[in-house]
Amino acid sequence: MRAYALFKLGVGEDVIEVTPGEFIGRSDLATICVDDPRVSEAHAMVSLRGHSLKLLALRGRFMVDGKVSSEVNLAQGVEVELARGLKLECLGVSLPSALPGIEIAGMPPFLLTGTMTFFLETPIRVTNGFDPRGDMIFWAVGNRWRASVGREPAREVSIGDTIEHMGVTLHITAHPIQNASQTATKMSLRLPMTLYNLGTAVRIEREGEPPLLVSGIPGKIFAALLGNEQTMDWRSIAACVWPGDASLQSALRRRFDAGLARLRDKLDSLTTDGEELVRLDGAGMLTLALTEQDRIVEKEDGQL
Repeated sequence: MRAYALFKLGVGEDVIEVTPGEFIGRSDLATICVDDPRVSEAHAMVSLRGHSLKLLALRGRFMVDGKVSSEVNLAQGVEVELARGLKLECLGVSLPSALPGIEIAGMPPFLLTGTMTFFLETPIRVTNGFDPRGDMIFWAVGNRWRASVGREPAREVSIGDTIEHMGVTLHITAHPIQNASQTATKMSLRLPMTLYNLGTAVRIEREGEPPLLVSGIPGKIFAALLGNEQTMDWRSIAACVWPGDASLQSALRRRFDAGLARLRDKLDSLTTDGEELVRLDGAGMLTLALTEQDRIVEKEDGQL
């Protein structure tokens, strides 16, 4: 029960599995790291949308069937040209009817799409990927899931299992794939917004109010999120905000969290009743909660 796409970059290259939320680019954090100056640090990301896996353009664009595109449905045989002559071929996709998730009382479910590490001391947090300091780690072997719990030997886990560790109870449950996509619309009482994406900053306008400019690191985070389907993994955003940065992932995450906190502070005045415009889930996926009345306008970098 896993969702993923299989890719091959160029002739004779290895086949690489990419799960939803993982990205392709020049960054060392990319699942497929591309050594080509024409490719962006975070060029494109695999995303789960309803019943399909899509490749979404991030800081770069790509071509499909000779046409520039910002997204494409992934299926066996689809070829994506990241740059002229640099082809990424999709060899197939896996889309089960349901995905496994981890449920903990008082928290939203965490979907298992790849290796995940749980830290169970309060406050509980989850990171994508392997971290040896974690209290519990889940990973896939083929179509099976395994878990390492504390110092216990690794074991296989499946839907319906319950795991208790450090006073925390985790339930492994099934989530229909149509409910697992990263698209959501929420009813809101706030005024509609027009968001001008300036590339490295965002200007927000609402009727009867002075415009609000979000710049600096918060502005870069916001702009990256606006330009990419309003859902991104934190690592993809970090690669856009700090291109070429060779810091350890833990140090980069601290800088990202600090920038996100400043962004949320900046946006607080636009919402009511504790509503969050920018939400970060336990697996590191950042989502922008817009309504149908909100509008995004893409402008040239720095054009006010």
